Order: sequence, then C-alpha cells, then structure tokens
Amino acid sequence: MLESPIKVYNFEVEDFHTYFVGENGIFVHNGCGDNSWNDYQKEHAGEGKNRSELAAEYNATKPVKSTNSKGKVHGNSLDYEGTNYGYELKDRTTGETLKYGESIDPQKRYSQAELDRYNADMYIQVQGSKREIHNWQHEKILDYMYVTDQHPLLNKSLW
Repeated sequence: MLESPIKVYNFEVEDFHTYFVGENGIFVHNGCGDNSWNDYQKEHAGEGKNRSELAAEYNATKPVKSTNSKGKVHGNSLDYEGTNYGYELKDRTTGETLKYGESIDPQKRYSQAELDRYNADMYIQVQGSKREIHNWQHEKILDYMYVTDQHPLLNKSLW
C-alpha cells in the first residue's frame, strides 16, 4: 500500500499484448475488456494462493466446454480433463532452460532427433489438468522473462 496516491494510466498498445515500460522495465499486460478476472483476484486476495491456483479456480467457474463434432473435448482445449504434463527442455551442456511446454503425451512430443538437434533433454515438472498446466507454463515463462528480459529460446510466445 502506498502512502499517497499516484497517477496511473489505462491504455492499450496496438499489436502488443504484453510489454515493458518505464526506466525500471515494468512488465505490463493489455487489458482484454473483461474485468471479471481482475475482480476475482481482488475478491480472493490474502487467501495465500498463487495466481495459477486462483486462475484454475476462476476458470473452473466457466461453464462452456468446447467439443469436436463427436462431442468430445479436444486434447488441446483448456477444458480437456485428462492428465496433462508440464515440461522443461534444458540444454544438455549448459543446463539453460530452452523451453517450458505442455503435452498430454510428453514421450511423443519430441523425437530423439529433435532433442538432439536442440542438444536438449526433457524434464517433466508437473502434471494436472490442461488448464492448470497451461497456466503453469505461462507463469514459468513470465518468471524466466523477469530474470532474463527474454523468453526461453524455444518458446515463441508467453503461452
């Protein structure tokens, strides 16, 4: 809590969903027009839960599930209820994180040739629902960016 009020701004940067601002390089996120997630976080502040836990609870309140023509939820849908795995690809030589990812079948995600091409090994870090692991991946990439000012080499976006 600040001792005195400060001026804040609410604006959108075209073509950028997230970006760094100011001399301190503060990482900011464009609003998406729906404030219900922000309201939910405020309502549950102080409960000792991290953002991923809050996001999982919040998203669980969303009733709609996307299904394919056979009435099944696709494995890439956040509504997929099967087990999903969060993994980290690390450089075999340096130990540097190359990617945070998610897969319902990590053993088939990369061929050995692909791993060799990247000089990488895969480490399964967590398992859970698709939505939980998707949020885990996002948090890990944001944490990495906070320290290095860039996303891991093989992550092409924040998700």
